[in-house]
Amino acid sequence: MQFNERLLSLIEENRTSKNKVLSDLGLNHNSINDWVNKNQTPSGETVLKIAVYFNVSTDYLLGNTNDKSPPNINASAAVIDEAIGVAKRWSALPEERKKMILDYMTLVENQRDK
Repeated sequence: MQFNERLLSLIEENRTSKNKVLSDLGLNHNSINDWVNKNQTPSGETVLKIAVYFNVSTDYLLGNTNDKSPPNINASAAVIDEAIGVAKRWSALPEERKKMILDYMTLVENQRDK
C-alpha cells in the first residue's frame, strides 16, 4: 500500500475527515487531494506529523511495513517539535556547513572515547 492509500484508510478508520486532519495539523486544505491526485508523498516533517496524529509509525504510513505500532519512545510534543526544528535548520544549511558540523561531531566523539 502506498502513502495515499494508508492515509485515506486511517482517516476512514478514525471516522474523521480530511479537512479535520488538515486543520488539526495546520496544513493546506488541498494537501490531501494534491497528494492523492498527483500520487505524491509529503515532506518528511509532514509524514511525521501525520504518523503522530494517527499514532502509527512513519514506516506504516509510507507502506514499508504492515505493523501500525509507533516506535516505543517517550517523547513529549516539545521534544518532537525541537527535533523538527533541528531538522529544518539542518536542511537549510549549505553542504559545506553540514560537513563542518559532522566533522566536529566526529572530533567530539573521538575525544569522549579517550
